[in-house]
Amino acid sequence: MHASIFDACGSSGRNDFLKNGTRVTDVALTMTPAPQTLADEKQLVLDDHLAREEYAEHTRLMAGQHVDKHKQIEAWITEKDDYLKIREDIDTVEDAHYFLSKFDAYVSDKAVMTEASVSSLKALGTAILARKHESVYSQYVYEAPEEVTARENHVDSCWVVLDQLSEAKKPILVDHLMRNRFQNKVRLWVKSHQDLHAGIVAWVDGRRRYLQTKETIDSINEAQLQLSLLRAYGQEKEDKSQGSVVALKAAGSEIREAEYKTEISQWKYEKPEEVEALEAEIEGPLWAELTTLSDEKQRVLADDLAREQFKEKVRLWVKNHEEMFSLLELWSLEKIRYLEVKETISNSEEAKAQLSLLAAFGTEKVGVLETSVASLNKLGAEIRAAVYETEYSRWVYPAPAEVSALEGKVVTHWETMAAKSASKQLVLEDDLARELYAEATRLLADQHGREAGRVMAWAALQDAYLKLREECDTEPQGEYLLSVFDAYVTAKATTTSTTVSSLKSLGATVLARKYETSYSSYVYEKPEDVTAREVKLNPSLFTSINLGLH
Repeated sequence: MHASIFDACGSSGRNDFLKNGTRVTDVALTMTPAPQTLADEKQLVLDDHLAREEYAEHTRLMAGQHVDKHKQIEAWITEKDDYLKIREDIDTVEDAHYFLSKFDAYVSDKAVMTEASVSSLKALGTAILARKHESVYSQYVYEAPEEVTARENHVDSCWVVLDQLSEAKKPILVDHLMRNRFQNKVRLWVKSHQDLHAGIVAWVDGRRRYLQTKETIDSINEAQLQLSLLRAYGQEKEDKSQGSVVALKAAGSEIREAEYKTEISQWKYEKPEEVEALEAEIEGPLWAELTTLSDEKQRVLADDLAREQFKEKVRLWVKNHEEMFSLLELWSLEKIRYLEVKETISNSEEAKAQLSLLAAFGTEKVGVLETSVASLNKLGAEIRAAVYETEYSRWVYPAPAEVSALEGKVVTHWETMAAKSASKQLVLEDDLARELYAEATRLLADQHGREAGRVMAWAALQDAYLKLREECDTEPQGEYLLSVFDAYVTAKATTTSTTVSSLKSLGATVLARKYETSYSSYVYEKPEDVTAREVKLNPSLFTSINLGLH
């Protein structure tokens, strides 16, 4: 059996054409010598079967992709069809804007689907329908072209339906927006009507409270002013009848007549009876009640003048008392914040400075107690004892407990400062003790470093001496060099037994030092430096030096 030119090209049913439009398989067949035997003929037929079926399978794969793309588009269409058929309940302008923006998003999404997915579907369908295998032995075109066309026609028809639904939905959404805007406008009128009504009611309530209230007069001038205000009140009532009440009725009429009406929807304010009820409330017997209260008030105000001189004096005391407390409060809170701070103490001088500040605070606290606090308490006692009483009225300061409460707060602050000051004293004393201990430890560590440096320097000199190879040409010179070496051996033994031993003892002392209390603790910060120096010292002293002994 021999391979065809189709097989040689590695074709797997692909649409392989020469520049003139002739299929490679066709060329192969024309180029193949006429079959000499039945076997040769059969080989050519089977090769053609293989090429055709591979081409068909690829075409069907494309058709499967066409089905998948159509399903994706169909799912999108179903979703959008459901969306376009929904008639949302829209009761606010914000919702109307939201659903219009959602509609605009749908329009944009559809345009993207048209330009991307639908165009891709149709391009794939065109490619499938255009595919054709043909040779002297067989031919093939896609078996179900009508399904490809049907799917694309289905998408086109759905696109038309979506456009129809879209054209129906948008005017409804726009109407929702316009109706809700109108509703908002009318409801603003209702709110204004309610506000106007509330303003009149508030005025009536205020005048009622004013007429029923026994004013706490703060000065002689205000007592006289209250009498003039009562006269002005009568004119104000008349002005209110001719102004705000008339405006309220006009606004109510406009609300009841307002109507929104289109082919799509209609709306009028839902609660016109509430508007009428507000107007009816104002027209009730409020005015007569105010007149009765006004006559009663006139008889009361005359007694206020004499009493106000006394009250003004006591209120001045109260104000002074509050100002004195405020200053003490600020001072106390500032000092409490100071006492609550845990300073970062890194040396003994800082600890001593903080202890000095704490002592200065204690002196200052005693001074404030003997002056400002004593004055506050004296004034508070005078306020609580003050009484005004006549046959017409009686008055004492109405909030003596508040005066006492301020003084109680000062007592609490003083107790807090005392407790926190004692605690801070202990902490700072511990800081000082710890830092003195730490500084002593660092001095020992520095001493250890200097001693180690000297030993290392000595070891370096001995190392250099031992590595030196002196020239020796005479017996006296040899004896001299041996005496120098003996001196080295003696020095090494002395250094090992004294300096190195002392250094390690000092290192052990540094590493063993520990300060610990309930407030803080300390151990040397760099124990590894001490250990490293001693570890480095051993090979430096003994490795090369001992080698020199042999």
